[in-house]
Amino acid sequence: MKTETRTAIDTSRLAHLYARRAPLLRWTGHEIDRAHLDIEPDGTVTAGTTARSDNGLPESVYYDVVQRISIPAEIKGGALEALIGRISPLLERLVAGMGAETDGNGNRRGTLTEDAMAARGEIEAEIERLDEGDAVAYWEVGDWLRDSRDELLEALRGGEAPEAMRDRLVEEAEAQDVVLSARELSNYIDALAAEVEAE
Repeated sequence: MKTETRTAIDTSRLAHLYARRAPLLRWTGHEIDRAHLDIEPDGTVTAGTTARSDNGLPESVYYDVVQRISIPAEIKGGALEALIGRISPLLERLVAGMGAETDGNGNRRGTLTEDAMAARGEIEAEIERLDEGDAVAYWEVGDWLRDSRDELLEALRGGEAPEAMRDRLVEEAEAQDVVLSARELSNYIDALAAEVEAE
């Protein structure tokens, strides 16, 4: 039974995420998707998201050939870059101890050395140490604007266009490190505009 191992890491596929405010924040319906890092046997590190309703896993993740580690979906791009910088030596240890072997049923299963398991645990602990400053805050639109409803209605009555209001509220949210669902925000403002039109 042959075990394969790799030693180098490549995080270049994450670079395009670092300049974005919340690069892994996605929604399916009203739920925030789960976010993760995938560490391939060849040392390639990628990030992705999956819907919370999706319980399926790629075969390579299911059999631990690819190591998948959860990260907060709300993480800021800069915080992700800093995190990868801190855990790079741990990723190297993890990849150095990753292998694969074929079981009796013909399935290719991932293996980890003792040191690789320890490195994975340290990576997860480092992720746990992320604090509020490393993430944006996700708010339901109705909750974030609850105390502003009357003010928004008056602004619409005064002639502010719904599109301009959307842009203004997005800017205000970004200034507070708050992320809102663009679709929910549009629906909320459209409902207010319809209410004003019906008066």
